[in-house]
Amino acid sequence: MHIEFRHLRTIKAIHEAGGLARAADQMNITQSALSHQVKGLEDQAGVELFVRRSKPLKLSPAGQRLLKLAQQVLPQVEALQDEFSGLRAGSTGRMHIAIECHACFEWLFPVLEQFRRHWQDVDVDIRPGLAFDALPALLRESIEENRMYAHERGIRLDIGKITQPAVVLGDAFAIRQVVDNLISNAVKFSHVGDTVEGRLTAHQGRVRISIRDHGRGIPEGMEERVFGRFGQLDDDGQKSTQGSGLGLHISRQLARQMAGDLFYESEAGVGSTFHVEFGIGAEAEPAPQAAQGALQSTD
Repeated sequence: MHIEFRHLRTIKAIHEAGGLARAADQMNITQSALSHQVKGLEDQAGVELFVRRSKPLKLSPAGQRLLKLAQQVLPQVEALQDEFSGLRAGSTGRMHIAIECHACFEWLFPVLEQFRRHWQDVDVDIRPGLAFDALPALLRESIEENRMYAHERGIRLDIGKITQPAVVLGDAFAIRQVVDNLISNAVKFSHVGDTVEGRLTAHQGRVRISIRDHGRGIPEGMEERVFGRFGQLDDDGQKSTQGSGLGLHISRQLARQMAGDLFYESEAGVGSTFHVEFGIGAEAEPAPQAAQGALQSTD
């Protein structure tokens, strides 16, 4: 039996309206369309959901069970939709604040009072000693929020090596945009059953987020097309393409605006790994030249 949200809304509307005609008016559909929907649901369930001869129309015991489910599930779905709408609008969510010195509390609390007046639905998480591991959390969050997209395409998302946390001077929202784009691209150009892996490593004053896929790989000499404005790489005659128009171009620009860089390593028939690198802490410097085989800076 396949139950959709519209089925639950239908049962609830008919119960509250007391009949098909009034329920159809409230739902802005024809009575015949509503009746057809109810019959289809009853065919799936294998039982009658309404006592047809009663006035007003009453639910059968099976219908009562379905109504109870609707009354439990629909409010939760509506609350989730409101929460997602708030997240998209930036009016809800969670703000993480990590503090090294206690003197910061003297000016922080008055600021937070003003903040809460304007953003009442945003949770504030304050932790001392830079205890919040921002970059690992950002990578994990991006992996989780792209998991459904990957699942629909038969791709598994996994988190690999994560080194000790490091402080990066940059815009968390912009970094998240870059990582989301790399993950979605890796999923898009992977084969069904493949795994896309995210890793976080630090070396020689640089912190690197890497997204690895096992797709067809990128031929040599295609860097300008991959990172060029509107540049894309044909997929052996198929409709899909490697690169997403402005996606990788903008991602690279965002990384470089934060003294970072975006480059890749790839082997035809094996897959690609895209790296986004940043300097650690206050000592952030322009990115070093990429290793041989990786994308070189064109600025």
